Amino acid sequence: MKIKVAIHKGYRKFFYPFFKEYERHLRKAFFGYAKFFFPRFNAFRIFGIPSGVQSISGEVLVSSAREDQKLESALGHIAILKNGFASLVAATLTEEGKLVPEFTEQFTMKQIYNHSLFRFRFKRCLPSIPHFEGSVGSLSIDGHWNYYHWLFDALPKIHLMRKKGISPDKYYGDDTKSFQKESLRLLGIHEKDLISPHKHPVISASSLVVTSFPCMSAISHWTCEFLQKSFLPHSKPQNAKKLFISRKNASYRRILNEEELLPFLQREGFTIIQPETLSFTEQISLFQSAEVILAPHGAGLANLVFSKPGTKLIEIFPPRFTCTCYEALAKLIGVEYFSLHGIDDKITYSSECEGYDHILLDVEKLKRLWGEQAY
Repeated sequence: MKIKVAIHKGYRKFFYPFFKEYERHLRKAFFGYAKFFFPRFNAFRIFGIPSGVQSISGEVLVSSAREDQKLESALGHIAILKNGFASLVAATLTEEGKLVPEFTEQFTMKQIYNHSLFRFRFKRCLPSIPHFEGSVGSLSIDGHWNYYHWLFDALPKIHLMRKKGISPDKYYGDDTKSFQKESLRLLGIHEKDLISPHKHPVISASSLVVTSFPCMSAISHWTCEFLQKSFLPHSKPQNAKKLFISRKNASYRRILNEEELLPFLQREGFTIIQPETLSFTEQISLFQSAEVILAPHGAGLANLVFSKPGTKLIEIFPPRFTCTCYEALAKLIGVEYFSLHGIDDKITYSSECEGYDHILLDVEKLKRLWGEQAY
């Protein structure tokens, strides 16, 4: 078994990159010859594969709000592509079918040529690509179904467009989940204004409006301000001052001994919520009213952006996993941040990755932390 694993690692490290590079050059040569003999040849429209890469820097729209703030993200960019393509898999392509790095995203992508579109798939050959006249604003992101990425990657794109004074005729974006529908409606975007990426995995538009991904590397201060100004006016005061975010129905990162935690939560006056069962405005209202939040790491904590300065957050992680995105968010908005890791026990381990591990919580350790902070 160990020999098999070592062979696989060696192949992935040494031979796989060589074969992929050879494949790229072969593909480039083939497309070049095809273009020479057939000037209107478009590899993307025929094979669903980009014919190459074309860099388009776009225009700087939003600079860092605080130059001394290390957590600020990169600048925001925007561009309008004539007859450009947009894809469900967060890819932007030129009219010639070349992938644009500045407006293309994929979490597992180490470099642009690692994007999944460069992998040949028979089902992508001769794709049905509808063309839309007029302007279409792309809200396409990787992880569009995820609450966190929707708030911090997709919605800020609308802000970038509006800051430039661009109001697209249509938006290419997902609205299959209730939080997507509600948040878009609060921004004045309704079903009639949307082109579904599920019905149309790839589209082209005579004027495709694309933006960079504001929070791909780090959460920015201006993104927080945009979300707060857009949605906090719709919040309503709540009596729940202490929130516990439960993930008991999640497929990963559950607290396995959550039942042991219940007496403590009840004694301290916590309100237990499952964000996925609440409306978008209900989530905003609860986090805006909360003074203390206790939660395992998960997308529901994206609502922290709506919390008041001075709110206290205790984030709970699996034993082998840490993510600093909510610590960074807490620092940006003035929330006091504390973290706690679960007990390192193999029963919590996931076969997929460390981030999918469950959590076995040391309740006594949590109580000690709670007492130290004098809540």
